[in-house]
Amino acid sequence: MSKIIGLGDKSAQDAVNTAQGQPSVQINPLEQPSLKCSNCGGIFFKQSIILKKISKLLTGNAQDGLYPIGITRCDDCGEVVKESLPDPNMLDNE
Repeated sequence: MSKIIGLGDKSAQDAVNTAQGQPSVQINPLEQPSLKCSNCGGIFFKQSIILKKISKLLTGNAQDGLYPIGITRCDDCGEVVKESLPDPNMLDNE
């Protein structure tokens, strides 16, 4: 009879990683450097979305569609964090 171990159990996840040949890496996010705004140096950010309008001719629907893309902006000055964009050049054609 097999024992089922949940993946939330750290030792179980370590066993899965080891069995798959992956080393177990522990990262403490608090020890990592904080991102700073390239414009003002702020360290607080908020989530925003860009809405892309998709033509009904492309979707085959009766109405145009909206496609949300999540981005991150500086909470102080509003500068978009370029690393949060799926394509770094996507704001160049706005």
